[in-house]
Amino acid sequence: MKTKTHFSPIVISFAILLQSLSIMAQEPALDSLLMNAEKKNQARAFDEAETMLAQALQTAEIQWGENAVPYGKVCHHYGLLYHAKGAYAKAEEWALRAKSVYEQAGLQRSAAYAEVLRHLGVVNYQWGNNYEKAEAYFIKALSIYDTATGRESTEYCNAIRSLGSVYLYTGNYALAEKCFREALELLEKLNRSHSIEYGDVLVAMGVLFVKQFQFELAEPCFRTNASIVESKLGKNNATYAGAIMMRAWPLLDQGQLEAAGKLLQESKSIFESLPYYEKMPYYMSLMEVFGSYYRLTKQYEASEYYHLRSKSLRAATLGKDHLSCEMSLAYLSDLYTETAQIEK
Repeated sequence: MKTKTHFSPIVISFAILLQSLSIMAQEPALDSLLMNAEKKNQARAFDEAETMLAQALQTAEIQWGENAVPYGKVCHHYGLLYHAKGAYAKAEEWALRAKSVYEQAGLQRSAAYAEVLRHLGVVNYQWGNNYEKAEAYFIKALSIYDTATGRESTEYCNAIRSLGSVYLYTGNYALAEKCFREALELLEKLNRSHSIEYGDVLVAMGVLFVKQFQFELAEPCFRTNASIVESKLGKNNATYAGAIMMRAWPLLDQGQLEAAGKLLQESKSIFESLPYYEKMPYYMSLMEVFGSYYRLTKQYEASEYYHLRSKSLRAATLGKDHLSCEMSLAYLSDLYTETAQIEK
């Protein structure tokens, strides 16, 4: 009869410590590869980023195995890559793999795990397929960040702003404003009132004001964000192109059509100089805003063209059932009603 071998906690702890030290000694090379892949991702050099991630995945699998934290890290970065490409189903698939690996490693109360949850929330929110699921991910991430990084951290601020965006687009404006104001106050405490994160919250606040027809309050939010982005990133990037598009939005509603038109043309020029621009949600929104601009200037054929283009791009990348496609149909319906094209 075989006897069961019992290992003392000290022996097990020592073995885990040796394994951890081994991983720590080799991880810097992997982290460097992931960092370079993320830079390529941000530059929208997706093919190069994917090549680097494939190398990182193979390295992690061979050296540590599919259930180890380094492998989960790579899965997370794959999720970020597919998210940037607008492939939300694949982004969710890879993020869920990262989540599973972290759970097996017992990291459920870590900032790394919370970041995966926040990313899953953003994917579901932008995908438009499940706002309730996005809300649950953000709330859980906030709970973890509260202890892992503390409330006065950019991670917590990003999560509270993301939760506010869910409330914004589900019509709970009071909760949305509460989240956005908390995020702004925390970033100000951190002396980050000139950061990209601060600008992101201002944009969300601006959208909230627009939806409540408070255009005079929305315009300075969008203007300040554009100024922050220009100072930090320059003008030749998608973030700035999106920022000036948002600046044009309240100007249209206030009847400042010439000023809005100049901003929209500048935004379009920047977007169309970038790779994969047709897959960027902000570019799809820009096509919709152009449709509204041309409708207001009574150029109805151009208005129809841009609303149809927005709908087509959204259907191709996000799917025909995405809520933004329904929004495009609503804009087209209004246009056809105004131009007495009842059959359309």
